Amino acid sequence: MEYSIFIDESGEREYGDKTSAYFVYNGIVIKNKDIAAIEEDVRKIKRAFFDDENVEFKSNWFRIPKERRKRYLEHYGLTETELRIITKEIYRVILEAPITIIASVIDKKLMIAKYKERAFNPSSFAYELLMERFQFYLKSVDGYGKVVMDDISGKTPKGHHYKQLINKLHSQIYSFGTTIQKLKIDRVPKPPSFWPSTKSNLLQLTDFCAYNVFRQFRNYGKEWNDPRTKVLPLYAHLKLIVDKYHQGPGSQLRGYGIVRFPEEKGINWQIKK
Repeated sequence: MEYSIFIDESGEREYGDKTSAYFVYNGIVIKNKDIAAIEEDVRKIKRAFFDDENVEFKSNWFRIPKERRKRYLEHYGLTETELRIITKEIYRVILEAPITIIASVIDKKLMIAKYKERAFNPSSFAYELLMERFQFYLKSVDGYGKVVMDDISGKTPKGHHYKQLINKLHSQIYSFGTTIQKLKIDRVPKPPSFWPSTKSNLLQLTDFCAYNVFRQFRNYGKEWNDPRTKVLPLYAHLKLIVDKYHQGPGSQLRGYGIVRFPEEKGINWQIKK
C-alpha cells in the first residue's frame, strides 16, 4: 500500500536567545487513494463559506486578529461567528479523515544543555525523528511512503539552503540510517517534494496541527518531562484531535504520535481528554 505524509513546521529552525523554545514538524499520514477525497472535503468548506475554493487556510491567519480581519473577515465579508464555525468544520474534517498524525519536537534549550556545541540542528534532527516514526508506521502496515513538505526558503547561519539540506539528509538516512538509532528509512525511498501550501489542502490541515503541538509544548512542556505528571494537560485545540495521533500500547502518545528530543526515560503519564 502506498502512503504519503504531508509535513509542516511550527517554531523557528535555529537556536538563539530570541528564537522559539521549541521546533516542531507535524505530519499527516494518509493512503494515497484517500487524498483526493480529503482535498475535496476541504474545498467544500471553502466553497460553502467563501465561494472560493482557492482561499488558503492558515492557522496564524485564523488566530491573529490583524491577519484574520485582513485575510478573511474584510476580504470575504465574514463575521467572527462564521469564522468560528469554519474552524469547527476544519477540525471536523481532521477528525473524520482516514489519517494518522505524527509529530517531532525539538526542545532547543535542553538540546543545548545536553549536547552544547555538538547540538543537532533543530530542523534537520526533527526531520530525522519524524522519518523514524513514519518508517515504523509504514512497517506496521507493510506500506511504502513519499514525503510532501510545505515549501521552505532561506538559509542556515552557515549559508546552506534548508531545502537542499533536507534533500541531502533524506538520502543519507535512506542509505545509511539515522544519527542515533541508525535506522534506515528504506520505506521512504525518495527525498521530499516541496509544494506551496496554496496548492494542497492537506498541507493546510497539517499547518493547524503543527501549531497545536507547538502550543502544547509552549504551555505544558515542563509537564511532559516531569516524572510527577500523572495526567498530561492538553492545549485545547490539540485535545480536539489527539486521538488522531498515532498511539502505542495503552493509548501511549509519548514516543509514538509525538516524540520529543531530548527525552527523559521512565515517564508514563496519561492523556487528559
